[in-house]
Amino acid sequence: MTQAVHCGDDLKSACAAVLGYSQTHRKGRSIDIDPVPGVATPELRDALIYLLQEGGAGEASLGDKLQALMAARQLLAPHMDSKSRLQDRSRLRDVVFLDLALEVGA
Repeated sequence: MTQAVHCGDDLKSACAAVLGYSQTHRKGRSIDIDPVPGVATPELRDALIYLLQEGGAGEASLGDKLQALMAARQLLAPHMDSKSRLQDRSRLRDVVFLDLALEVGA
């Protein structure tokens, strides 16, 4: 699914930036990144988690992964429009980077 090892890392990093994350004990400090309001919906979270899952006994088909990828990009698209209601415009970069990571990962 990914073209190179770094593409998978880029996708994981981009997902974390949009969905939010916490890291404790990072050089004596904690890092808390909030989810992007209005963008990090349960539907987007589910699609991204599905895309990031490794194969296994219940390995998904390529078609299922592509459907999840397209669904995630469709959920992101309205937030990159000039009429977007994204309140924190500084987080637009995170949304665009995630979209690009999804495109490269396809």
